Amino acid sequence: MSNLSKKRNAIFVTVGTQLPFDRLITAIDCWAVQNSQTDIFAQVGEGSVLPFHIDSQARISMMEFARQVAHADLLISHAGMGSIITALDLGKPIVILPRLAVQGEHRNDHQLATANKFAHIDGIYLAHNENEIGSCIERALAAPKRVVEGQKLSVGGARNIELINMVRKFIDGDEMQKCDVQQPVMTERNETWENYTT
Repeated sequence: MSNLSKKRNAIFVTVGTQLPFDRLITAIDCWAVQNSQTDIFAQVGEGSVLPFHIDSQARISMMEFARQVAHADLLISHAGMGSIITALDLGKPIVILPRLAVQGEHRNDHQLATANKFAHIDGIYLAHNENEIGSCIERALAAPKRVVEGQKLSVGGARNIELINMVRKFIDGDEMQKCDVQQPVMTERNETWENYTT
């Protein structure tokens, strides 16, 4: 098969809807310079970094998010539970880079605990820092594709029950208590998805 007939890899990057994550976007933009054969689209939030080497948009609709996830060969995200569960549920590999409170990327370091808890799961590639993003992307793209029945793992499947139980135990505090992580301060929010659509 010639290089011209090879399918280009598609990567979808998301930083979520609450806070910018310029460190992740900068790392992906730098990686893209040497990897122009890959199609990359990023939902970048309201950060101060405007990437030059990847297509991006600050906010996207839920429908566009679903379309990008379905089209992607690889997801790249902060260590948010929504992104991790979406990737596992659809059988998509995901590279995660935890947000750090010391960098002003979150209120606390709970994403470090989340990332460390899920890093051993097949299909999840943990970048401990932005310098590891490239090697994680390359390992994820080189790994054998996971087979997903009907494009979605069965909700009643053993893997999902195991995942749900792991998430429940993690959130209920057994694992959170072991991490020296402050619980986030809850504030009243009056937001809808429409706030994030373009």
